[in-house]
Amino acid sequence: MSTRAPVAGAPVHRQPPVAAAVAVALAVLAAGSVFALSAWWVLDAGTFEVFYYMGLPTSLAILLLLGAALLGTGRSWLAVCLPGVLLAGLGGWVLTWGTSSLGLVVLSLFSAACAGAAVCSVLPAVRRWVTVRRLARPGGA
Repeated sequence: MSTRAPVAGAPVHRQPPVAAAVAVALAVLAAGSVFALSAWWVLDAGTFEVFYYMGLPTSLAILLLLGAALLGTGRSWLAVCLPGVLLAGLGGWVLTWGTSSLGLVVLSLFSAACAGAAVCSVLPAVRRWVTVRRLARPGGA
């Protein structure tokens, strides 16, 4: 495995690596599923408890969307990794409560999408691309 540091005069690749594109797509999919679940619960129940229970996942989903935007522009890989790991852990925790078979499938896919976005965002090619883009920006260090 190569641990070379990016060279300051190296050409900057504008196109993200495939892993970064996959991480962005999975992050958007996972955040969209949280928003869909929140809307479904609000329309179904319409009580304060829904907002209380969905506040943390919705906040993390917003952070995940912002992280996807930052990763897509080559600014930060950590902004996808942290909320992705937290949402995957939250989904796994909810899975331990037990749910219907449809809920089991949906939560499993949601957790897999969050974990996949987090894993793809920390791959060496993605981190190297973000570092090169950061160094290429004026005043970037």
